[in-house]
Amino acid sequence: WNLAADSVDATAISPYVQLLSSDAEGAREQAAGALWTHSFMEASRVPIVKAGAVPLLVQMLGDSNVGLKQQALGVLVNLAEVFAHRKLIAGAGAVAPLVSLLNSESDAAKEQAARLLRRLALGTNVGPAIAAAGAIPPLVMLLAHRVGSVQEEAAGALSVIVANPASQ
Repeated sequence: WNLAADSVDATAISPYVQLLSSDAEGAREQAAGALWTHSFMEASRVPIVKAGAVPLLVQMLGDSNVGLKQQALGVLVNLAEVFAHRKLIAGAGAVAPLVSLLNSESDAAKEQAARLLRRLALGTNVGPAIAAAGAIPPLVMLLAHRVGSVQEEAAGALSVIVANPASQ
Protein backbone atom coordinates (compact mmCIF):
# COMPACT_ATOMS: atom_id res chain seq x y z
CA TRP A 1 0.00 0.00 0.00
CA ASN A 2 1.13 3.49 -0.73
CA LEU A 3 0.60 5.42 2.50
CA ALA A 4 1.16 8.68 0.64
CA ALA A 5 -1.82 8.07 -1.62
CA ASP A 6 -4.73 10.51 -1.51
CA SER A 7 -7.30 7.74 -1.34
CA VAL A 8 -7.42 4.46 0.49
CA ASP A 9 -9.07 1.34 -0.77
CA ALA A 10 -11.40 0.08 1.96
CA THR A 11 -10.31 -3.46 1.12
CA ALA A 12 -6.88 -2.53 2.50
CA ILE A 13 -8.44 -1.62 5.86
CA SER A 14 -10.94 -4.45 6.39
CA PRO A 15 -8.42 -7.26 7.05
CA TYR A 16 -6.85 -5.22 9.85
CA VAL A 17 -10.23 -4.48 11.41
CA GLN A 18 -11.10 -8.19 11.26
CA LEU A 19 -7.83 -9.02 13.04
CA LEU A 20 -8.83 -6.75 15.93
CA SER A 21 -11.17 -9.59 16.98
CA SER A 22 -8.48 -12.28 16.75
CA ASP A 23 -7.75 -14.55 19.69
CA ALA A 24 -4.05 -13.98 19.04
CA GLU A 25 -2.92 -10.97 21.07
CA GLY A 26 0.05 -10.32 18.79
CA ALA A 27 -2.19 -10.24 15.73
CA ARG A 28 -4.53 -7.76 17.44
CA GLU A 29 -1.61 -5.53 18.39
CA GLN A 30 -0.11 -5.62 14.89
CA ALA A 31 -3.50 -4.89 13.31
CA ALA A 32 -4.09 -1.96 15.67
CA GLY A 33 -0.60 -0.69 14.84
CA ALA A 34 -1.30 -0.89 11.12
CA LEU A 35 -4.58 0.97 11.60
CA TRP A 36 -2.76 3.61 13.64
CA THR A 37 -0.36 4.11 10.74
CA HIS A 38 -3.25 4.33 8.27
CA SER A 39 -5.19 6.70 10.55
CA PHE A 40 -2.56 9.40 10.12
CA MET A 41 -3.92 9.82 6.58
CA GLU A 42 -7.20 11.70 6.42
CA ALA A 43 -8.36 9.48 3.57
CA SER A 44 -8.12 6.39 5.80
CA ARG A 45 -10.23 7.64 8.69
CA VAL A 46 -13.69 7.14 7.18
CA PRO A 47 -12.85 3.65 5.81
CA ILE A 48 -11.55 2.63 9.25
CA VAL A 49 -14.79 3.76 10.89
CA LYS A 50 -16.99 2.23 8.16
CA ALA A 51 -15.17 -1.10 8.58
CA GLY A 52 -16.42 -1.22 12.19
CA ALA A 53 -13.16 -0.56 14.01
CA VAL A 54 -14.40 1.92 16.62
CA PRO A 55 -16.16 -0.48 19.05
CA LEU A 56 -13.26 -2.93 18.83
CA LEU A 57 -10.69 -0.19 19.47
CA VAL A 58 -12.71 1.15 22.40
CA GLN A 59 -12.86 -2.35 23.87
CA MET A 60 -9.05 -2.52 23.62
CA LEU A 61 -8.73 0.51 25.90
CA GLY A 62 -9.51 -1.83 28.79
CA ASP A 63 -7.07 -4.55 27.71
CA SER A 64 -4.25 -5.58 30.05
CA ASN A 65 -1.71 -5.33 27.19
CA VAL A 66 -0.23 -1.82 27.40
CA GLY A 67 1.01 -1.90 23.80
CA LEU A 68 -2.43 -2.83 22.53
CA LYS A 69 -4.00 0.01 24.52
CA GLN A 70 -1.45 2.46 23.15
CA GLN A 71 -2.11 1.40 19.54
CA ALA A 72 -5.89 1.65 20.04
CA LEU A 73 -5.54 5.08 21.66
CA GLY A 74 -3.46 6.29 18.74
CA VAL A 75 -6.05 5.24 16.19
CA LEU A 76 -8.94 6.73 18.17
CA VAL A 77 -7.11 10.05 18.67
CA ASN A 78 -6.61 10.31 14.91
CA LEU A 79 -10.18 9.24 14.12
CA ALA A 80 -11.48 11.94 16.49
CA GLU A 81 -9.94 14.56 14.20
CA VAL A 82 -13.14 14.02 12.17
CA PHE A 83 -15.97 15.81 13.97
CA ALA A 84 -18.56 13.18 12.99
CA HIS A 85 -16.49 10.44 14.63
CA ARG A 86 -16.38 12.06 18.08
CA LYS A 87 -19.89 11.12 19.20
CA LEU A 88 -19.45 7.68 17.66
CA ILE A 89 -16.31 7.07 19.74
CA ALA A 90 -17.95 8.41 22.90
CA GLY A 91 -21.12 6.41 22.16
CA ALA A 92 -19.05 3.23 21.87
CA GLY A 93 -18.16 3.62 25.55
CA ALA A 94 -14.75 5.30 25.32
CA VAL A 95 -15.21 7.84 28.12
CA ALA A 96 -14.93 5.53 31.16
CA PRO A 97 -11.79 3.69 30.03
CA LEU A 98 -10.21 7.00 29.01
CA VAL A 99 -10.82 8.40 32.49
CA SER A 100 -9.18 5.26 33.92
CA LEU A 101 -6.20 5.75 31.61
CA LEU A 102 -5.63 9.21 33.10
CA ASN A 103 -4.36 7.28 36.15
CA SER A 104 -2.22 4.90 34.08
CA GLU A 105 1.41 4.16 34.88
CA SER A 106 2.23 5.13 31.30
CA ASP A 107 2.86 8.82 30.65
CA ALA A 108 2.10 8.24 26.96
CA ALA A 109 -1.29 6.72 27.85
CA LYS A 110 -2.11 9.66 30.14
CA GLU A 111 -1.21 12.12 27.40
CA GLN A 112 -3.17 10.29 24.68
CA ALA A 113 -6.21 9.78 26.95
CA ALA A 114 -6.32 13.49 27.82
CA ARG A 115 -5.90 14.38 24.13
CA LEU A 116 -8.76 12.10 23.13
CA LEU A 117 -11.03 13.39 25.90
CA ARG A 118 -10.36 16.93 24.67
CA ARG A 119 -11.19 15.98 21.10
CA LEU A 120 -14.35 14.14 22.15
CA ALA A 121 -15.58 17.21 24.05
CA LEU A 122 -14.60 19.76 21.41
CA GLY A 123 -17.71 21.00 19.63
CA THR A 124 -19.94 18.24 20.98
CA ASN A 125 -22.22 17.73 23.97
CA VAL A 126 -19.94 14.97 25.35
CA GLY A 127 -18.24 17.27 27.90
CA PRO A 128 -20.87 16.75 30.63
CA ALA A 129 -20.57 12.96 30.26
CA ILE A 130 -16.79 13.24 30.56
CA ALA A 131 -17.15 15.37 33.70
CA ALA A 132 -19.75 12.97 35.13
CA ALA A 133 -17.38 10.05 34.53
CA GLY A 134 -14.93 11.67 36.94
CA ALA A 135 -12.37 13.09 34.51
CA ILE A 136 -11.92 16.50 36.13
CA PRO A 137 -10.02 15.46 39.32
CA PRO A 138 -7.38 13.36 37.51
CA LEU A 139 -7.01 16.01 34.80
CA VAL A 140 -6.41 18.64 37.49
CA MET A 141 -3.78 16.35 39.07
CA LEU A 142 -2.07 16.00 35.68
CA LEU A 143 -1.58 19.78 35.54
CA ALA A 144 1.31 19.20 37.97
CA HIS A 145 2.71 16.18 36.09
CA ARG A 146 6.48 16.09 35.54
CA VAL A 147 6.07 15.71 31.74
CA GLY A 148 5.15 18.94 29.98
CA SER A 149 3.19 17.31 27.15
CA VAL A 150 0.97 15.54 29.72
CA GLN A 151 0.36 18.89 31.44
CA GLU A 152 -0.47 20.48 28.10
CA GLU A 153 -3.01 17.83 27.12
CA ALA A 154 -4.62 17.87 30.58
CA ALA A 155 -4.96 21.66 30.43
CA GLY A 156 -6.45 21.45 26.94
CA ALA A 157 -8.95 18.80 27.98
CA LEU A 158 -9.99 20.75 31.07
CA SER A 159 -10.46 23.96 29.11
CA VAL A 160 -12.82 22.28 26.65
CA ILE A 161 -14.72 20.22 29.25
CA VAL A 162 -15.35 23.06 31.71
CA ALA A 163 -16.17 25.52 28.92
CA ASN A 164 -19.50 23.70 28.65
CA PRO A 165 -21.73 25.02 31.49
CA ALA A 166 -23.47 21.63 31.70
CA SER A 167 -20.12 20.04 32.67
CA GLN A 168 -19.79 22.01 35.90
